[in-house]
Amino acid sequence: MIKLAVFLNAREDLERERFWEWWNVSHKEMVRRFPGLRKYCINWAVESPFTSEGVLPWDGFAELWFDDQNAAEEAYRSTQAKDATSDTKAHTSRVLRILVEETEVVPIVDDE
Repeated sequence: MIKLAVFLNAREDLERERFWEWWNVSHKEMVRRFPGLRKYCINWAVESPFTSEGVLPWDGFAELWFDDQNAAEEAYRSTQAKDATSDTKAHTSRVLRILVEETEVVPIVDDE
């Protein structure tokens, strides 16, 4: 499996709550229709002690899983993806897409 990570920032004139509502309601439904999509997660950034320099560099990121790179590329050539990409451009000020291969790391167990 391969994953596309998509980092998003809201348009500057769009309140954070309205951006979240757009992303988690109407946009989510558009993305769910991508051909070959196996899994889709939305990750909303929250302020915390882990935030570097007290600034959230992204409002959040989405993860889209596909069987392989060809499936991801085919999905992004679809009408559904083109519509979703236009919708994203209308609501964001910055987008970064990164295709990644995920490596799952099992937690280390302390032998006591």
